[in-house]
Amino acid sequence: MSLSKQEARVFAKSVWSEFLSRPENIDAIQLHLKTYLEANQYRRILATIPFSHEVDVIPTLIETRQNVYIPHVESNSEMTFHLFLSAGRFYGKIREGFRGIRGSDPESSILELPLLPSDLVLIPALALSKNGHRLGRGGGYFDRWKDRMNRASMVAVLPHELSSVDFEGEAHDLKIASFISERGFFK
Repeated sequence: MSLSKQEARVFAKSVWSEFLSRPENIDAIQLHLKTYLEANQYRRILATIPFSHEVDVIPTLIETRQNVYIPHVESNSEMTFHLFLSAGRFYGKIREGFRGIRGSDPESSILELPLLPSDLVLIPALALSKNGHRLGRGGGYFDRWKDRMNRASMVAVLPHELSSVDFEGEAHDLKIASFISERGFFK
């Protein structure tokens, strides 16, 4: 029997808590992310400032010396992406946006659309369903960007245990075909 999204979120947060308590898990994901980024030179990378129950990918992205954009969440529940890193240098500061979500300085350069296959979006995910539907935190920010991201490469970063959770995705949910876990890159 499938879990409801609420039940899946409770389960996923429990797994994340245990996962992040072991530094070797974080090190493994960061190593696999670095290897993946070195093998695939992207034009731009979109990422997020992590919540406390997510792997911090920013240190790995600093090493890549690529252009990294992070979102600023606005009061109308929309988000815009702004330049955060270029050639390992910081642009702007981390600011608190709507609902306390930490993100980019809305004064730094805004991401120019459209996104292309040469762009990478590191998708924050609590879990993925067996059909690849992304389970987020319920705000819908990335789901509302679905049409803008559909040509870009999208990769979730999460514990392997959460890569195939039994919950029902919905039509508005992002579908993610690739992920990086402590075990490597999977498509």
